[in-house]
Amino acid sequence: MKTIIITAMTLVTLNTFASGGHFHPKQLVKCSKECTDTQIKEAVPTAIAYLAKWDKIAGSWSNAKIDSIGKKDFKKGPEWVVTLVDSTIQDTAKQKRYIFMSLDGFVTGSNSTGE
Repeated sequence: MKTIIITAMTLVTLNTFASGGHFHPKQLVKCSKECTDTQIKEAVPTAIAYLAKWDKIAGSWSNAKIDSIGKKDFKKGPEWVVTLVDSTIQDTAKQKRYIFMSLDGFVTGSNSTGE
């Protein structure tokens, strides 16, 4: 009886931690080794749609212009950073948004600080 209770508790616990309610990086570009800026640029619309699905960015950013694409070093290593600018937003402090992608094409996140 004790074994059945422990097994049931283990299954419930594992199921709780395995829920699908959290963001997972997704590979949007298949690159041979390291993606180029052109490959990253082409993946931006798909990245915005994927991030919007997870409420990491508003879908309206799909209308924004790409201001720049470049590599930046972070604590975990270098990543591609795509800077979007939406000049239709009245508050100039909120006109920029950043999308982060790993060097091998995984979208890893988005924010308004670029950090």
